[in-house]
Amino acid sequence: MFIVKKTTDLLIEKNAALATGYEKGWANVGAVRNQGIEITLDATPILTKKWNWTLNANIGFNRSKVLDIGPGDEMGFDPGVIPGSGNFVMIRKNKSLGQWYGYKIDGVYASQHEINEQGLTEVLGQKIASIRPGDYRFRDQNGDGKITSADLVLLGSGEPDFTGGLTNTVSYKNLSLSVAMQFSYGATVFNANLHSLTSGRDGHNQIAEMNTNSWSPTLYDADGNVFFAGNNEAKYRMPGGVALNYCTSKMLEDGSFLRIGDITLAYALGKKVAKKVGMQNIKLFASVKNLCVFTKYTGFDPEVNTRQGQTGDLMPSLDYSAYPRNRSYSVGFNFIF
Repeated sequence: MFIVKKTTDLLIEKNAALATGYEKGWANVGAVRNQGIEITLDATPILTKKWNWTLNANIGFNRSKVLDIGPGDEMGFDPGVIPGSGNFVMIRKNKSLGQWYGYKIDGVYASQHEINEQGLTEVLGQKIASIRPGDYRFRDQNGDGKITSADLVLLGSGEPDFTGGLTNTVSYKNLSLSVAMQFSYGATVFNANLHSLTSGRDGHNQIAEMNTNSWSPTLYDADGNVFFAGNNEAKYRMPGGVALNYCTSKMLEDGSFLRIGDITLAYALGKKVAKKVGMQNIKLFASVKNLCVFTKYTGFDPEVNTRQGQTGDLMPSLDYSAYPRNRSYSVGFNFIF
């Protein structure tokens, strides 16, 4: 099935002219086109008197494209999750929705030699003399020797490359087992929780990995012998330093996943047994929902969007203190009268 949908006169909150006396105002501007294809497969690989196996699968590909955003070719939004960060969700003409723009980080400076070798004079308003080993190494995208807003680049998109599901139901005589799975591939999740949880600053809770994977220097005794090896290959910067109130590649994660969503085991007692109690059939079942998720995402759940409504459509896959999905178990009976 091929799908094409065009939406016009989108209701978006924009900055208002100062002469109005208001900071923001709502306007009907722009147009977005969504197009894609969905493929569905229903099959019965095994069908005998005792055995039955049915398979239901689907996969969908969807691409959004901004056709018009009114005056200008781009519009920025601040999700409100990093104080003072400004707009880092961008809507650009002829591009898809949900694009995250920020600074690319290439690891952590291991030594003063690495700082000098990069040849920067300024990093986000700080003179290079203030940068120390253990600070993040930002990529100079335009090669001007400074890290400024000119080095902002596309870090990822909240839209997946494809999504889908697979349900297998296998039965033997009166016993059946059904397993439903869903998957998504290619979305980039903005894990805003990491801004605070990996900041290395006082007054902020930190993830446990900060204790083992933060940069620390190698220390020597008076005789020149190493008595503390340090961690020069760390994932995170040395605790302390200035607040990094910016969107960086450290906060963007692969949101691909495979979820085992629903498993149900059922047993039908049969019509003979059911007729004895005045029914057509009785089925006993036990099920579990949201059993597990296979993913590289470090948050609770990669299938997340904590901004709902209009803003949620513009910035999908934003995780900011999202409550995890619950896992539920149930047992019961189905009575057919």
